[in-house]
Amino acid sequence: MNFIAKLLTILHSDASNKQIAAGLCLGFLMGFSPLLSLQGLLLVLVAFTVRIQFGSFMLAWALFSLVALLIRGLALSVGESVLLHEGTQTLWQSLYSSQLIQLTWFNHTRVMGELTIALMTLPLVAPLLYWLVAKYRQTAMVWLKKQPVVQFLKTFRLVQIFLPSKGI
Repeated sequence: MNFIAKLLTILHSDASNKQIAAGLCLGFLMGFSPLLSLQGLLLVLVAFTVRIQFGSFMLAWALFSLVALLIRGLALSVGESVLLHEGTQTLWQSLYSSQLIQLTWFNHTRVMGELTIALMTLPLVAPLLYWLVAKYRQTAMVWLKKQPVVQFLKTFRLVQIFLPSKGI
């Protein structure tokens, strides 16, 4: 229930559709990356420096971390096939001799598999997330604002304090 409340708060915030979707996409990538790795720290740095809806980043990070746990077996097989592919053995060996690349943890099958899955699905996920945010704001949010229950709840002072400025 708390997750849904946070999602609704994000969707009803003053942030643009692009800012919310960008936060969701960065959170998607972060959910499939270990925090204490080079790519994880870079994603967090981008989230702090680029103008996105930070709550959507955090929410997507939590959600897609759970998704990554659920597909761990698939990530292990994908990572293993990427790392053991005959044509890339010398590439991985030369890259891993660099201390900077060691910080990515790409030699771990799970990390490589999750990153591969995330990067392969991102071109599909990003437009889908943007479309879902825009569609919700065009239809469901407008419908929800007109509901008598919502109109009634908006009269209470406590509800007004916690609703975002665009509000429900």
